[in-house]
Amino acid sequence: MPRQNLSLAQIGRVFLWVFGFMALMLVVRWVAPAVDYFGIQPRKLWGLVGIVGSPFLHGNWAHLFANATALFVLGL
Repeated sequence: MPRQNLSLAQIGRVFLWVFGFMALMLVVRWVAPAVDYFGIQPRKLWGLVGIVGSPFLHGNWAHLFANATALFVLGL
């Protein structure tokens, strides 16, 4: 298999996606206690938003940082 050389722009794009995803997880962690519709809510049309939002929910800050660390390492 030939080795691919990544350009600086491609590497920067990868960092941008990974850090953007991590920033989104932080924003959801700050906003989620005040807003109650990020989780999946049965029998409500608005609860379908939770299907997209629930992967960003974390139980506490330690859980968030553990997942962010794994995302950083595996995402790059």
